[in-house]
Amino acid sequence: MPKLTDQSVRSLPVPERGQKLYSDALAGFAVRVSQGGSKTFVLTVGKERQRITIGRYPRISLSEARQKAARILRDRELGVEHKRASTFEEIYHEYMATRGDKRHSTQRADIYRLKPFLVLGKREITEIEPRHLEKILDALPPVTKCHAFASIRSLFAFALKRQRIERSPLASLDTPPANQSRDRVLTREELQIVLRTAVTYGYPFGTIILLLCLTGQQREQIATLPRLSIDFENSLITWPSEDMKNNRKHMIPFGQLTGSILWGVSQRSETTLFTLTGENPFGAWSKYTGKFRADCGFSDWTLHDLRRPFATIHASLGTPIHIVERLLSHSVSQLSGVGSIYQRHDYLKEAREACERYQAHISSLLPA
Repeated sequence: MPKLTDQSVRSLPVPERGQKLYSDALAGFAVRVSQGGSKTFVLTVGKERQRITIGRYPRISLSEARQKAARILRDRELGVEHKRASTFEEIYHEYMATRGDKRHSTQRADIYRLKPFLVLGKREITEIEPRHLEKILDALPPVTKCHAFASIRSLFAFALKRQRIERSPLASLDTPPANQSRDRVLTREELQIVLRTAVTYGYPFGTIILLLCLTGQQREQIATLPRLSIDFENSLITWPSEDMKNNRKHMIPFGQLTGSILWGVSQRSETTLFTLTGENPFGAWSKYTGKFRADCGFSDWTLHDLRRPFATIHASLGTPIHIVERLLSHSVSQLSGVGSIYQRHDYLKEAREACERYQAHISSLLPA
């Protein structure tokens, strides 16, 4: 078998599809060429034909790769085993295991943002190229691309720190631009269409949309809401600090309409209220959101935009800004000292009155 040379490695033909191995005179040593043009040095050893990835050309030269392969073969003669490269799926599970100390909303965000990359599951982590990640990122909507990039970059930083890779494939990719602050406010007519479409959809997605409109909360807060967080006797919903982005406990009152919706949903389960599986909280946003917007007849809005008409309508109804901010779980920077203490004291009473006025307005937009 001819010995590979630098010139022959540079000129190896690229297969039209799949991968092709070009062997060397050193037993088991070869160059694997993919249809994308990448060239990787590999070594096949043992009766089970275990394939060990040595490195990618030209980051590692032919002579360096051959020397490394020779060391591996020598080590095997001495009884030293070399493990194969980990797959993306294996690294993903290792990485997620280290995120267990993060707040619940952060863990859910990690799962959601990394989900598109799971198509790389069985691919060796050392074989993932910038083009693989770029293709996945390009398919994501702009509103989520920046967050997804940050999450996958963190995963590869973890793999680099654990010495599973020598270089992150994201190093050569530009960070997507940060999401622009949005000012999209749905008109009264558009909000009415959203509400009526939500009624048509029903449980679970339509019901989630209704509660987003009625409460002004983040979508994850509603979709993962457990039954134990609802106090029907006092008409209150409480989210613990670990479920909140600002790490502060959040409590809101709710009116009769919201209460009737929550009560109906609570009869389905004593644990997670919104689920497609009976166990895991609802998370099929990409499956439902696009179709829902299309059915509304206008698509230039996001679920997060539903918080804006919530604040706008409250303002039009005379709700004080600090009450709106507290209902949205925003920080209230304009209050300090005695004023801040006073407003905390009256928060639930004022907020409950505001919620009743707001609910009456929303009720007028729903089908009779």
